[in-house]
Amino acid sequence: MFIKQNIVLLIIPLLVSYFICCAKLTSADILINKFTVKQLQEDFRQMRQTLEEDHANLYEYTKKSIMDTLFDRQYELLDSPMTLVEFFRVITPITAKIGCGHTNLWMPGEYWKPEPDKLFPIKIELIEGKVIAVGDFGTEQQIDIGSILFEINGVPIAEIINEMKENYSADAMNENFILSQITRRFSMIYARRFGFPEKFNVTYLSP
Repeated sequence: MFIKQNIVLLIIPLLVSYFICCAKLTSADILINKFTVKQLQEDFRQMRQTLEEDHANLYEYTKKSIMDTLFDRQYELLDSPMTLVEFFRVITPITAKIGCGHTNLWMPGEYWKPEPDKLFPIKIELIEGKVIAVGDFGTEQQIDIGSILFEINGVPIAEIINEMKENYSADAMNENFILSQITRRFSMIYARRFGFPEKFNVTYLSP
């Protein structure tokens, strides 16, 4: 039997991109502020120039022609004003394709100021292609241990995991390492990629 569980979480997401200077923004502004196309393009070009001129092994795992195409494709997405989190999602596919765990994009401290219990509260394991609930971060058990997760907020769990995989930086793009990090840091990676919704609607199958 399929059961839908609603877990209410209230939070204001804060994100500062690695390549955008936000010193003049207050925490309250970061969520709603949109940067102009010109600002986004300038920061993107700065990122590309820095990687192409200073990275020691930019094309070790993805050849130059493919990286050039990826740079150009992602740049073309900067056709309208974006929030910081939207810009973050545009540029992370680039760093993921470099295949270097030390070439990464990180959220600033302001993004994680809210209490840990504002993150996705369920601990998961990836077992034989399934996402299994193995515990909770809070004091109350949200769903039964051993439950199989199918959707979060209407998005298939397989789609969420794949999106995380495609945008996670790792040495040699090692899939086993990436999956281990998704298991270990699922709640944080979810927040980086999907923000902090007001509630989580989780569709799952009880054991």
